Amino acid sequence: MGYLASAALTRASFTRDQLGPDQVAPHRPGLAGEAVAVVRAMADGLRHLRRARRTAYAVAAQAGFGVLALAMLLLYRNGFAGDDLDGVPTQLGWSSPPARSESWPRPR
Repeated sequence: MGYLASAALTRASFTRDQLGPDQVAPHRPGLAGEAVAVVRAMADGLRHLRRARRTAYAVAAQAGFGVLALAMLLLYRNGFAGDDLDGVPTQLGWSSPPARSESWPRPR
């Protein structure tokens, strides 16, 4: 639901013509030429966001959600790691996990 609300808020924040530069600058072929073109395009995008404040706020909100998602992935990878979710009860503040028959589903 959070992503749906975020998408609706972002959609209401700016219009399609505010998404960024429309001109594509010619560049040299090859890896170096592509890398230079990417850096120039990113700089053009940042200059555009400086002029379009509402769009910049929407991009910043999306980046914030990305940082939160990454933080959750790292928490689950590092903090809740273990066989059979052994670290989860400790992370939730329980001194020991509840008996399997009480609240944990039995493996089939």
